[in-house]
Amino acid sequence: MRRLGILSVISFISVVPVKSQTTDLESYRQNVAEDMAERKADYEAFRVAAIKDFDDFRKKANEDYARFMDREWEKFKAFKAKPFPERPEPPEPCVKKGSTPPETVQLRAGKTIEPKDTAARKIELVEFKLTPESVGQTDSQSRPFAFDFYDTPCRTLKVPLFSMAEASEKEARDAWLFMDGNGYTSLADDCMRLREKLMLNDWGYIGLLETMTAAMFGRNSNEAVVAQMFLLVQSGYKARIARTQDKMVLMVPFTDETYSYPYVEIQNESYYIMDKNMDATMFSVFNMAYPDEQTASVQLCRQPLFNIRTAGNRALQSDAYPDMHISIATNKNLVDFLKDYPRTNVWPIYVKASISDDMKRQLYPQLRKAIAGKSKTEAVQMLLNFVQTAFEYKTDQEQFGEEMPLFADEMLYYPYADCEDRSILLSVLVKDLTGLDVILLDYPEHIAMAVRFDEPVDGYYFTVDGEEYVVCDPTYIGASVGDCMPRYVGASADVIKID
Repeated sequence: MRRLGILSVISFISVVPVKSQTTDLESYRQNVAEDMAERKADYEAFRVAAIKDFDDFRKKANEDYARFMDREWEKFKAFKAKPFPERPEPPEPCVKKGSTPPETVQLRAGKTIEPKDTAARKIELVEFKLTPESVGQTDSQSRPFAFDFYDTPCRTLKVPLFSMAEASEKEARDAWLFMDGNGYTSLADDCMRLREKLMLNDWGYIGLLETMTAAMFGRNSNEAVVAQMFLLVQSGYKARIARTQDKMVLMVPFTDETYSYPYVEIQNESYYIMDKNMDATMFSVFNMAYPDEQTASVQLCRQPLFNIRTAGNRALQSDAYPDMHISIATNKNLVDFLKDYPRTNVWPIYVKASISDDMKRQLYPQLRKAIAGKSKTEAVQMLLNFVQTAFEYKTDQEQFGEEMPLFADEMLYYPYADCEDRSILLSVLVKDLTGLDVILLDYPEHIAMAVRFDEPVDGYYFTVDGEEYVVCDPTYIGASVGDCMPRYVGASADVIKID
């Protein structure tokens, strides 16, 4: 009896705080829920107000822009496209004879070229505003305008079209005001989201807008050009519109020198005419800055995502390492995009572009398996021999009839490669598969590369910022890490850094 009594007391005492705790917990949860609801309401009010403020700002900017558009535009002389600088190259690669170990010799460095800042563009995206009719609809219903970009289906908002009677300041102004009042600003926001989905850089985004407006109005029509200009500046890019007597053209400056496009000089800045076939010598340019405009770049820090269109299998084999036998199939859609890419001799661009994810899935597991368990020096030696011997050599003039440096994915597609193509690919492979730093070596008639090892390595080297970079030349066939072509032992090379 006594024990039961004690248990009853204990049971009674233990029930009271549990009930109290439960009540407190429910109250706490209710308070949290109310607080979260209040915060969500405050955020939603802030978001709506921010969007309205931005819309009001953009509408006023477009009205001010259009107000000056029907005034007479300034005339500028056009210059012919700059041809890509020719680089004399040996008709045949240099082949190493014998197996003499490399000497440890410091080579002379010329000027050091620092890489440009390639930080991602900071363009604010305005949240897409669904209409009540489009809520709950599928993507194909809410974005009903369809077109293909390098064989990749794209969908955007459908907007009403307009027409221009002539290429004149007044017609351009009227078109601009029409677009501002008929959903083209929302279309620009939609295109920016599509840009991120396809992982496009600035040049790719310009091409996307060109393809879309061509599908809307007809390629190179005056309406398509003005629409592309409107969408570009709404997206945050610096661009200008110009006209001849009967033709509108788009002009865009880039942070890096670009070849093969005619251009005009405006305030010491080259504005490239996006129609390469335009042969007019004088243009009337609407030279007015849009608020917060940013200069586009041809930097390609990631490969875009296009549908896969297989170009066929290709077998790659290292002479010295039989296990490095690899079969790959390139994406023709990506190759076509890179073929249309503006050429530049800013060599780090090609290395920083790396290789597409699709190609990495095919190439990297087999290469990683081959170099597994090897020292860094041995691994680089294997990659060096792979690039030296798995690809046939031809100069750009022989293969293309003009200078045409290749991105890594292009080199894996085309049958031949010259010295800069090999050095670009080897630099990508070494950086990605070993984590070692690399530099490019720019000789007067040759491009090679060098590697900063984290272990002692014999051979020819350059000293850059107090660090030793050992020569690895993928065009010196059969050469080892540290070997230098005999003709360049006494020559200096400009050092091109890769960040």
